[in-house]
Amino acid sequence: MIESGIMKIDTLIEKPPPDRAPSRYAVAARYILTPAIFDCIQRITPGALGEIQLTDALRLLLERERIHGVVLTGKRHDIGNPIDWLMTNIAFAARDPKIWTQLQPLLKSLLQQ
Repeated sequence: MIESGIMKIDTLIEKPPPDRAPSRYAVAARYILTPAIFDCIQRITPGALGEIQLTDALRLLLERERIHGVVLTGKRHDIGNPIDWLMTNIAFAARDPKIWTQLQPLLKSLLQQ
């Protein structure tokens, strides 16, 4: 940690298996980048699925300049599959009393079926 909640990034690994992850931190896909990232993106080659991975460009950028991360405090929602997407939407709906009063009867009726 450089200071409370701010750390120097040493490396980035795209979706490592949990047993090989170098830390418990994850990238939350929110960036403030210098213009040097564009040259890095130009220099990387597409990955296995033919996609350009920003993680690869960020690793190249790390060779040129420092990158810092901010430790987020809060609940992280992964919406990469239908169930997690739905659970996230329900969790957000529960925060709004107006929406929740409309949604709660539907959820109760579905649970009773």
